[in-house]
Amino acid sequence: MITTITARTAGLVACVLLAAFCVLPFFWILSTSLKPDDAIFSITPQWIPTHPTLGHFQQLLNGTPFARYFLNSMIVSTVTAFWSVLVGICSAYAFSRYRFVGHGFWFRIVLSLQIFPYVVLVIPLYVLLYRLHLIDSYWGLIIAYATFSLPFAVYMLKGYLDSVPRELDEAAQIDGCSTFVALVRVVLPAAMPGVIATFLFGFVTAWNEYLFALTFITSTDMRTLPLGLALFFGEFTTQWGLIMAAAVTTSLPVVLIFLFLQRYLVAGWTAGATKG
Repeated sequence: MITTITARTAGLVACVLLAAFCVLPFFWILSTSLKPDDAIFSITPQWIPTHPTLGHFQQLLNGTPFARYFLNSMIVSTVTAFWSVLVGICSAYAFSRYRFVGHGFWFRIVLSLQIFPYVVLVIPLYVLLYRLHLIDSYWGLIIAYATFSLPFAVYMLKGYLDSVPRELDEAAQIDGCSTFVALVRVVLPAAMPGVIATFLFGFVTAWNEYLFALTFITSTDMRTLPLGLALFFGEFTTQWGLIMAAAVTTSLPVVLIFLFLQRYLVAGWTAGATKG
């Protein structure tokens, strides 16, 4: 009995320490964003600001093009996530419900696209987008981001659709539904946690991506948030208060999405990871 209590106490302490280790950097970022400049560079660190201010957030929104960067990231990330889900559902449904010639081969091809690191795709994608006149455009970034979000979407959605009984499709078709109508009205509602989890993956991946945006975006007005944050680091000075305020504002949409849709995210990732 004592051994069990000791083990539980040790596990609880370990969980608390791990949580504190993960939360501490975010707390420091938020704290620094609310400090005036003299408190930021104070020799004695202040965990909680004695004189909190929103001056850095006001400067961020009124004195920099941050709002434009935020809009660019929101457009690219949202369209990428929708595109990945839309195409991923159609492909995953075909892999899940039909057995055609080369079924296993083509599915392995889709999975193999996840093996290549992003940097390997930069030059081929740049040549392709340049010839299509899509450099420095929303669609250029969306196509580039789809190259690594779409294969994962197909794999994850197939795993989740495999967990939906085929009898639902058959019952809908007996009632007169076409394959597409059965997919939209019957299968997708049952697979909604996986769809939401896939959408979140595509959104967050595009929201945080830096390398492709740096390569394919050339004008200041088309910069996304990761590129915009890099501009706040100067050669001789660094505006830490402004950077921390930008980091908090950038993280806020993702944090809110995860808080509101956490149960769908966990359920979708679990099903997608355990079904083949």
